[in-house]
Amino acid sequence: MQYIDFHNQFKNAPLIDLRDVLVVFPGFDKRRLNEWQKRGRIRKIASNFYVFAGININEDILMFWANKAYTPSYVSLESALSWHGLIPEGVFEITSVTSVKKRAIKIDFPEIKTALNYRKIKRELFFGYVTVKIESGVNIIIAEAEKAILDFLYFRSDIKTRKDLLELRLEEEKIKKILFGEKIGRYLEIFDSRTLEKKINILKKIYA
Repeated sequence: MQYIDFHNQFKNAPLIDLRDVLVVFPGFDKRRLNEWQKRGRIRKIASNFYVFAGININEDILMFWANKAYTPSYVSLESALSWHGLIPEGVFEITSVTSVKKRAIKIDFPEIKTALNYRKIKRELFFGYVTVKIESGVNIIIAEAEKAILDFLYFRSDIKTRKDLLELRLEEEKIKKILFGEKIGRYLEIFDSRTLEKKINILKKIYA
């Protein structure tokens, strides 16, 4: 196989899945991937996932990679809170939730060094996510705002007090809409966690 044929077929793909390569080019010799990596033409994201060198990398693309590179998963926690405009800080690593083993995938390219991090959650708590088409033209699977805040507080055992919660500097109008909406109550019941319920009640008092 010639590299030019491979490039022409997948040049517009934000992520190249080896399974797609084998469908388009049956009998494809996987050794070509190692060869093209050594020549700096492609880069490996995770097992069976590659991108072309020089691809424009932004947060949208990183979230898309996070969805595809490890499944089942959805973007949540700090990344989803930032995407929904609930926290003021930018997020430099992509945080996701999975129902299988936790994992971290390091992205170490000359132009960007980051990670795709996955936290394991109980299967019964793997819900509350949507598929959204974003500006880059790709679809991402991301937690709803209500689920993002619940996931975040569920995992953050270090956040306990009013002071801790105030230090998150949550965007006031958006968090009010979430806290006093109907959906978060339904989701909170599924978590069945007194600790999490206590945190939400403190937030309600703060933003009442």
